[in-house]
Amino acid sequence: MAHPYSADDFDQHTGKSFRAAAAPDGPEIVLSRVERASDTEVRERAGLPPGYTVIFSGPPEPVLAEGLHALTSDDGSVFEVYVNPIHTPARDRQDYQAVFG
Repeated sequence: MAHPYSADDFDQHTGKSFRAAAAPDGPEIVLSRVERASDTEVRERAGLPPGYTVIFSGPPEPVLAEGLHALTSDDGSVFEVYVNPIHTPARDRQDYQAVFG
């Protein structure tokens, strides 16, 4: 099954701010980076789409709740993704991930 988005779709939004439509008072999060899976060749041979993880960063509080969110960027782009907060050792931010594959 193909992902609705590719890693390249997210790459062009690195550094941009996003807000979750369902949490208008929630944090503004920034797309920090896209991490491509190291097993791309294996996945391609198996007929699977390449895997990747999108990392967002936001303020330490409030924390965006885990779940399916329609994230809208400042330029109006919308991505509907399942986002979850992840362990973030830095005290000045909270990181989130959306995993594909």
